[in-house]
Amino acid sequence: MTDIYKSKVARLLKFIKGENEYAITTSKNCCRYSCQENEVSPKWRKHEETHKAQFSRLGWVNFIFQYCIECIRHGYKNNKFEIEARN
Repeated sequence: MTDIYKSKVARLLKFIKGENEYAITTSKNCCRYSCQENEVSPKWRKHEETHKAQFSRLGWVNFIFQYCIECIRHGYKNNKFEIEARN
C-alpha cells in the first residue's frame, strides 16, 4: 500500500481536532494525509516516515499498544514516538 492523499479518514480527524492539516500513519507502508501530495512539506513527510519505521520496527499491534500507553502516561506531545518523529 502507498500513501493516501485527501484521505477521508485524515480529513475527518482534521475536522474533529480542528487542525489545518492532518496525517495519520496506519502501517509500515501507509500514511493518510488530509491534503494533496504537493502540499506535504519535507519536514512533515519525514515525521510520518519515522512513524512508518516505528511500525516496521515494533510490528503493528505492539506499536499501537505502546503508542496508546505513551499517550495515556505522557500525553501526545511527550509521547516518545512523537518526540522521535519530531527530531
